Amino acid sequence: MFLSVIVSCHNCKDTIEKVLRSILNQNFESVEVIISDDHSTDGFMEVVKKYNKLLDIKHYKTKKHKYHCPGNTRLDGLAHATGDWIAFIDHDDVFLPGAFNCLKQSVDALSEEIKDNVPLFFSPIQKASMQDVDEGILTATTWLHGNFYKRSFLIENSINFKEDLFGNEDLYFNNFVYGVIAGKQLTIMQADKPLYKWYTNPKSLSNSRMEGSDVEYTEKYFADYVYANSVPHFECAKRFPEQIEYFQHEVVKALILSYFYYQRALYSYKSHPILQEMKDSIVNFIKQSCANFNWSLEDLKTKLTENGQEFSDVRAVVCSLSGSFIEQQSITDFIQALYYQNI
Repeated sequence: MFLSVIVSCHNCKDTIEKVLRSILNQNFESVEVIISDDHSTDGFMEVVKKYNKLLDIKHYKTKKHKYHCPGNTRLDGLAHATGDWIAFIDHDDVFLPGAFNCLKQSVDALSEEIKDNVPLFFSPIQKASMQDVDEGILTATTWLHGNFYKRSFLIENSINFKEDLFGNEDLYFNNFVYGVIAGKQLTIMQADKPLYKWYTNPKSLSNSRMEGSDVEYTEKYFADYVYANSVPHFECAKRFPEQIEYFQHEVVKALILSYFYYQRALYSYKSHPILQEMKDSIVNFIKQSCANFNWSLEDLKTKLTENGQEFSDVRAVVCSLSGSFIEQQSITDFIQALYYQNI
């Protein structure tokens, strides 16, 4: 089997057909479709059954995990995959025409000398509204969407989703993928056009406020964000000490992002209890960074400010996602205050 497509599903009766239709329209024979079902109750499998004779479909219910979330459906789906390559798709998105053949042609074109050193095929993402109006192209490397992964690479390097991580599971997974690629100095293939269309569903997990909560997804699951954006870098630094500067740089960038997300929340929520939880997560991040890299406070402050352009670029990313905000402290004053309050 050349390709396994893992479809994360939960109550998707109204959307699953467009997913399967987009796979069928690839006109690609060597593909299996793994329906990883998070205990749906809407009878969506009646729709899937119409495609049983048209596609190689395998249906599995997820195990009883701590959380019902996309990461755990992908974790379970990946365990059943048999393809040389892996792709993930949400239950309301589609693959664009020619995506699978683009992957196959790119793999076939690799020379014998390098084919074993190419574990990832990346493509940008076509963003669209639920009314199918194009909303631009996304090139985020931390998303699963549009990526194709070599299964043997994932297995050999013990890369998987973390069971008790509710949010940012794709960030955690891809930070390990890119960390191992950097550590082993492997090569990434890249498509010159989008192969995946992501629909911005306002009711999706990441686009809506959590049930019973008065804060947004990022703030609610900030601890998961920090974990996903730190632990893979720490672990990869241990695996590949010769590339430690790369991982230190990634940790510093993640810490700057965390600082800006906290400042944004402070500006938006003023005195909400979530702010203390976010601050606690950053304190833990600081402690782990200093412990893993043997940094003093002054080392950390220098790292945080030595590249002013990147600092500005990271701030612009956060602003683009959430609008402008005002920092109440400089990052060095902020980090220093946290450091001395919690040593």
